[in-house]
Amino acid sequence: MQSNLSTCSLPLIVILAATFGTGCEEGPPGESRSSSPDATIVDGSAQTQCPNESPSLGVSTIRRLTRQEYENTIRDLLGEAAPSESITGQFAQEEESLGYNNQAEALQVTVLHAEQFISAAEVLAARIADHLESFPDCVAEDGPIDARRQRCAESFVRTFGKRAWRRPLSDAEFERYAALFEEAGDTAEPFRDGVELVALALLSSPNFTYRMEFEADQIPLPDHPEVLQLTQWELASRLSYLIWQSMPDETLFAAAAAGELSTPEALVEQARRMLADPRARPALLSFFYQWLRIDGVGDLRMDQMVFPAWDEQLSTLWAEESRLFLEEVVFSSDAEFSDLFTADYSFVEERLASLYGVEGVSGDEFVKAPLDPSQRSGILTHGSLLAMSSKPNETSPIFRGILVLERILCANLPKPPDGVPVEAPDPDPELPTRDRLAIHSANPACMTCHRLIDPLGMGFEHYDALGRWRTRVGEHPVDAIGAIIEAGDADGPFEGAVEMGARLGASQYVSRCAVQQFFRFAMGRGDSRADTCSVDELQTALMDDQKFLEVVLRLVKTDAFRYRRKQGAQ
Repeated sequence: MQSNLSTCSLPLIVILAATFGTGCEEGPPGESRSSSPDATIVDGSAQTQCPNESPSLGVSTIRRLTRQEYENTIRDLLGEAAPSESITGQFAQEEESLGYNNQAEALQVTVLHAEQFISAAEVLAARIADHLESFPDCVAEDGPIDARRQRCAESFVRTFGKRAWRRPLSDAEFERYAALFEEAGDTAEPFRDGVELVALALLSSPNFTYRMEFEADQIPLPDHPEVLQLTQWELASRLSYLIWQSMPDETLFAAAAAGELSTPEALVEQARRMLADPRARPALLSFFYQWLRIDGVGDLRMDQMVFPAWDEQLSTLWAEESRLFLEEVVFSSDAEFSDLFTADYSFVEERLASLYGVEGVSGDEFVKAPLDPSQRSGILTHGSLLAMSSKPNETSPIFRGILVLERILCANLPKPPDGVPVEAPDPDPELPTRDRLAIHSANPACMTCHRLIDPLGMGFEHYDALGRWRTRVGEHPVDAIGAIIEAGDADGPFEGAVEMGARLGASQYVSRCAVQQFFRFAMGRGDSRADTCSVDELQTALMDDQKFLEVVLRLVKTDAFRYRRKQGAQ
């Protein structure tokens, strides 16, 4: 049904005064931090001695919903009234920080964002108003119209407001929005239009688009006034957006209302329940997609003149292979985290099986199939990762080496020295790969990084840009001898990606990097030295159990997850 309100029959400034003004006035002042974490990777065998008496945590910043979080929240908030098409398809893309799209510092709101949020809220408010059957007090026929309007206003503002803002509205907030409901009293359909107007205001508010955490509602820890305990509602939202990338469900809301999220054990119990829900799979796998830089593989385009075997379907198949593989590694009780780098199986259908040289697979259905262990193991040999770290028309040992160095070994590559012109020469394409890299990195300003990058990139030489196995590059035999350098217990030579994966899978240094990366993704911020103890706990969980889900369960028990540091506290 078309909206009767035509921008709600009110100047937009009325809505903004009741929404953006409310959120900004009541929200915590902005907190700033450096986007570059000062924590450093340490050998997993030499962890920090963490004090038991003093919580250790970095500074948290309120977080805007990402496009995916917004989409999921609308789905769970509106239910049957949710649009069947994407509501965020036209939203501006998130700015990335630290390799992730959910970092609070990067999720700024421009005028464009504000316009898009309001436009989406208008569409959603109209759909809510067209489904008044979800709010019985707004369709009841008995009683005088003024009494019915009051019941509708109170029911809708309190019920929908709590779910939309993930917490109960204060008395002042309730009065403000109930009064806004009355603004639609003179229209032809006062109940419908009142609901639409209030829904528009609630969904346009920063209290919806941000995951607000209010210092005024948080209680300082005894003997540690600089550390604040999150409210039950804030903990519920941290849990739901960590595991589902969406709002809390009714069970979690009820636990918050009853004050049942006060202990680490209670948080773990809820987390276990939520991890068993199908919504946990895409939410947690989004970490792996972004960590390993394969999140865009389904939309990847290659140069078909150079690689006639590529088409758009192949990119889709790569994406599905990696999804099924990651689900197995993360959620299967039989898999361990090290399988990410060492698994001797993958999931293929007929076309991928042919691409990888796997025999005995036919048809379009993906099946779990063994791989030739001399040629492939784990995610490093997936077409998704190999294609995403290539150029559209050729492989790139440098891109592939940087991927391992930055994402799996957590190295921070330094920038070239100021004032030093760095111009890569154009080496003879007929030269062997190693000789081409040697010419490229001959400049001393380049050598600092390339002595670490190039030996890693060489390990992928057996794979072309489509992930096909090869024994020659042009006229030259493949040279896949490489080395890991300055990475603790992962250090050493290897030949090929299979041997490299074995080193990475067995390394405590790599497990430390993995949990550090997950911490950044889960908390939406860079880790600082103050977070070292929390990251230590995550690594201990991974080393003790070798299950990634144990890292998730341990995270919800950490100081960093349960508390926040008071603004300005040292």
